[in-house]
Amino acid sequence: MSGFDANTFLRTAAEKLQAGDYQGALEHADGALALDRGLAEGWMLRGVALSSLGRKAEASESFQQALQLEPQSVKVRYNFAVHLHRVGELDQAAKLLEEVLSLEPGHEQAKALLATVRSQREPSGFGYAAPEAPQPYRMAPPSDEQAPSGHALKFVENLGPGWNALGVWLVVLSLGMFVYFLLALGPAMLEQMQFAMRDPEGFRKAQEAGQLQQAGGGPAYTLLSWVVRLSLFGWVGLDIADRRGSWLWFAPIVLLCCCGLEGLGALLYLGFGRKASA
Repeated sequence: MSGFDANTFLRTAAEKLQAGDYQGALEHADGALALDRGLAEGWMLRGVALSSLGRKAEASESFQQALQLEPQSVKVRYNFAVHLHRVGELDQAAKLLEEVLSLEPGHEQAKALLATVRSQREPSGFGYAAPEAPQPYRMAPPSDEQAPSGHALKFVENLGPGWNALGVWLVVLSLGMFVYFLLALGPAMLEQMQFAMRDPEGFRKAQEAGQLQQAGGGPAYTLLSWVVRLSLFGWVGLDIADRRGSWLWFAPIVLLCCCGLEGLGALLYLGFGRKASA
């Protein structure tokens, strides 16, 4: 993979958070997500940066995306809780911190923050909440921590941009074959259909005598079309599995396959299905 792969962006984003460069961290987190929207680490770092910049609603959305991608992540839960504590959503923060401690009972930062949150939820004798802790909690992971790739399939991760290029190439090839079929073979098929409807007996005799042109493109075209079709199905299936996406995206592809337009279905998945699984 190149020097500008998603993991490089993630590591730089974490380093910039440690240095207090929140805008730079946001830009690098967005750079990682532009390459792969299935990176829970990228969404989490984006949430940390946005929270530090005071963009509360956007930060919450980013943390929720990260939590959807990695529901069992202690790190995502803890950082989300820090953000919720910062914006005053104490009940939700306490709930997340309790979940963190149920998954990792020795998490000292979570214990300390939970104690702070609980004290702030309990009014003092004069009806005022306890003051906020004077020092902010560290939200970013250590700069030397290895950022996860977010991929479920290792070989897809190893292919890097080549995996996306393969999918695009298969879509282009499938659509190209469909256009070729319409332009080169369509007129002959239409002519034979009209002949069969106009003179069924004559069409049968011509067919038996081998006088009709092979309108379907011949065995080579049929074999190639099925190779492309099955390869496209395989690529979409593996991509959905890698991104932990919805298998319902196979439905439009299979339906359009009946018309020879499985490439269009795959194109819709590339444009919309990947965003939905991000």
